[in-house]
Amino acid sequence: MPKKYKLVLIQPRFWAGKNNELNRNQGALMPLGLAYIAAYTPDHWEVEILDEQVQSFHYIDADLVGITATVGSITRGYEIAAEYRKKKVPVIMGGVQVTTLPDEALEYCDSVVLGDAEPVWATIIADFESGKLKKRYEAPQADIAGLKLPRTELLKII
Repeated sequence: MPKKYKLVLIQPRFWAGKNNELNRNQGALMPLGLAYIAAYTPDHWEVEILDEQVQSFHYIDADLVGITATVGSITRGYEIAAEYRKKKVPVIMGGVQVTTLPDEALEYCDSVVLGDAEPVWATIIADFESGKLKKRYEAPQADIAGLKLPRTELLKII
């Protein structure tokens, strides 16, 4: 029987305005990509999704953390990554901003995914489980034929 692991997938909140207030208008950007990653995660992993657009951040014990980030959420993503790295929890980041500036992202996390994570997720999980997580994973163009359904039951809705 394989060892049990815990994966926490996080969508950081978006910032707007000069006072860095939370922009809840962005709440329509449901973290569907994270629900897809959850679907590609093996059954011996417990998966939890934390979407800061609909719930406050709270530290959740994990073996591995995945954070997705855009231009509007990257700073907050780096803050969350720092929280986990202080506790020696490996952090992998992906998303548009990370794909655009992977070297910057690697200053704040342990590993980055360039492009869609689904085609390389099995490799990432296997590398993590064997203690050989790489700094970069570059996904080939995704083939959507046979794409698994996202685990939308893990999403919190306003």
